[in-house]
Amino acid sequence: MSAWKEWLKTITALVIVLGVLETILPDNELRKFAKLVLGLVLMTAVLQPLLTVVYLNWDLGDWEAEIERGSNEAWQGIASRLETKGSEPVFRSLDQSLVHQVEAIVLGMYDVEQVEVQLKKTGSELVEVVVSVDSPDGAILEKVKRVVAHYLNMDEETITVIRREPWLMY
Repeated sequence: MSAWKEWLKTITALVIVLGVLETILPDNELRKFAKLVLGLVLMTAVLQPLLTVVYLNWDLGDWEAEIERGSNEAWQGIASRLETKGSEPVFRSLDQSLVHQVEAIVLGMYDVEQVEVQLKKTGSELVEVVVSVDSPDGAILEKVKRVVAHYLNMDEETITVIRREPWLMY
């Protein structure tokens, strides 16, 4: 019960101090910011007993044993797996964005009706780009290859351009 009395005394003293501080603040933008900070301090003090009640003794199991043994290799392995899993969505998003950008560039070229881009990667390294183009002009293939290679800053040998002729498929 004495812990609750101490907590109540702390809250009361804090409210008094915050009230005095609030009255001496100048009436400008700084006052708004200071009231926000003082309110956060008061909220933290009010919620402090709740944190001690909610605190659970977490059972770390095998992780605790690894920590005690000081297994640096185990931690590096865990960190590596977390990094890989965390970066996968970012790389997927970047790949999709890159595909859309290349498609937009190629579609902007004269006599290109439709385009499809595929990226071939090993790990995180881009090794080949396959561009399928619907165009009645067969001479456009070399131009598409040069433009895509220049845009991606890759060798032209790593860019493959395929001409699809959809009007012959029907």
